[in-house]
Amino acid sequence: MDNLKKLAKKNGAIKIEAVGDKNNTPAPYQYNGTRKNFIPDMAVTFEDRVDLFSIENSTAKKHMPEMILKWILFSLEARKKGGDFYIAVVKGKEDVFKEIIESKMISAEVITF
Repeated sequence: MDNLKKLAKKNGAIKIEAVGDKNNTPAPYQYNGTRKNFIPDMAVTFEDRVDLFSIENSTAKKHMPEMILKWILFSLEARKKGGDFYIAVVKGKEDVFKEIIESKMISAEVITF
């Protein structure tokens, strides 16, 4: 995550919120009418937009439905804020994740770390 933070600062981020930062955790998001909420791993605020990031390490089938719901929500929330949604994955796994977001028509960019 440190590499993502450095890149965001280099690109002019005004504020970086990340899971694990005691006083700077991203806000949770949820679908209307549900109690389940999802917190992005990182939210980066720029002057004119907010980009959301989800760091994924696994493609386990049992977690896939919830992951897809989370990605759709983050994609919509980032778009509302004029930003983009990024899914950060380990090198070598990007094709699997790209295939999933394309098949589900999720507006996201897969990046590697």
